[in-house]
Amino acid sequence: EHEAAGQALASAEAAVQRFDDTEHRAAEQAELAKDELVALRVEVQAAEASAAGMQEELWAVRRQLRAAQAAAQDANDPIPLQAALREEQRAEQAAAEAHRRAGGAEEFAA
Repeated sequence: EHEAAGQALASAEAAVQRFDDTEHRAAEQAELAKDELVALRVEVQAAEASAAGMQEELWAVRRQLRAAQAAAQDANDPIPLQAALREEQRAEQAAAEAHRRAGGAEEFAA
């Protein structure tokens, strides 16, 4: 009977140790997940800032396009207009890519 009680006590102590180990691992994993979430939030903020910068660039290109269109009409020369249109297209593609990255990073963070 004494031996059975000793074995039951040892079994209970082993169970408590396993629980403590599991609880410790869970706490470590939670801390790692929290750190990863913070890093992802920083990445999302950077992507949003990049997208905002791209939007500013797009607006600048659109202003250049309007100026080029006016100059082309005045000079009857299509070359500046074509260059401005290509620049606007490039800026729109870059802005769309930045927006896509920001959305992907935000979705991953969620």
